[in-house]
Amino acid sequence: MKATVQKIPQRHGWSWRYKMFKEVVKPEDWHVHQEFELVLHRNFQGKSRIAHFKGLIEHNELLLLGPEVAHSFESINSHGQNPCEAHVIWFSKEWIAKLMYSCVELRPLASIIRDANKGVKFSTQTAEKVFQHLNNFDDLTPIGQLAVLIQVLGELCADQSHTILLSYASSAEKEKSNYDFSKIAQVCKYIDNHDK
Repeated sequence: MKATVQKIPQRHGWSWRYKMFKEVVKPEDWHVHQEFELVLHRNFQGKSRIAHFKGLIEHNELLLLGPEVAHSFESINSHGQNPCEAHVIWFSKEWIAKLMYSCVELRPLASIIRDANKGVKFSTQTAEKVFQHLNNFDDLTPIGQLAVLIQVLGELCADQSHTILLSYASSAEKEKSNYDFSKIAQVCKYIDNHDK
């Protein structure tokens, strides 16, 4: 089945996007887009399909997917009477590359961003920490939300038990990637070592 190309609508005055979805049942929606996607599933029991990987989703699953990685999530049923929740953050290759270049503190994120082309699954402990950061997210100002996003990225950096879902990235994903994050990591390391 061919994936639908989705255009993630941008918010005026924002460099990234967050949205929380609540659904009693989540139907399968096989799609692809240009942005990275960080998705946290809560009150969820279902199936995931990420490129050639097929797996099960349970409560508190946190995934990072790279641009052009086709994926879908489908709920079998929600936990109890609570609807399924998906907290989704999208950001561009350019944005995260510039952020890692400018912020030394986020440079440990480079390897995780590179691995996102194969899908990265984080621990349930990290997922819970991310949820606590996103709780009442919509009540914050744009700057407050950006500060929380930096904290979320910090939680991803700290997760030493994350796993990679795909055995390889498809050739189409490799060809469409405009940024070589391993080179960005090398440049950042060089700057760190020679910045006296």
